[in-house]
Amino acid sequence: MLSSDAGVAGTGAVPVVPTLPDIPAPRLAALEGPPRPTLRTGFNHAALSVTDLDRAVAWYQHVFGLKLLLGPFAISSDAPGGGPASDIYGEGWQSARIAHLAMPGGTGIELFEFTGPVAERRVENFDYWRTGVFHICFTVEKVAETATRITLFGGRQRSKIHQVGPESWFCFCEDPFGNVLELVDQTFEQLFTPPPGVEDPDAC
Repeated sequence: MLSSDAGVAGTGAVPVVPTLPDIPAPRLAALEGPPRPTLRTGFNHAALSVTDLDRAVAWYQHVFGLKLLLGPFAISSDAPGGGPASDIYGEGWQSARIAHLAMPGGTGIELFEFTGPVAERRVENFDYWRTGVFHICFTVEKVAETATRITLFGGRQRSKIHQVGPESWFCFCEDPFGNVLELVDQTFEQLFTPPPGVEDPDAC
């Protein structure tokens, strides 16, 4: 349930996010209960917009060793099978080129070069104060070496290499198209699971 001053589609107003008291009692009770077990839940893929698909495919292959599964191929609003894309991207979308790549373990990276309208690189690509995804993170064996490889192939290193935890390091970089990439040398679970007997993560 939204409060009475919630934004209405098309007015430009920002919808009010419902708070816990605004949620009907049965739903609130479900939220406060124990988490339900999840079945076959996993991160499937991230999609990145680029301005040169062929260069982007080669870049992600050479820098991260990703495997090209399918593409590059073209889709358009007036071609057979273009209906779902037109529904997703809305009025004004015309065409794009796509490639599907995979990391070891099966997680995917989709690369899109929108050709109608033509993709444009953002002037400010790190609006971390606005909602939405503002970076993706790769687990790599050696952060410093990967950051160097990123710069050698036309990307850039955004930050210094910082320590996180007793034996792990991370930094922020960009691909040649301005997509912000974090590098870290341990998995997410390894980074943020406290050692046995430690309840306060800050004590690690």
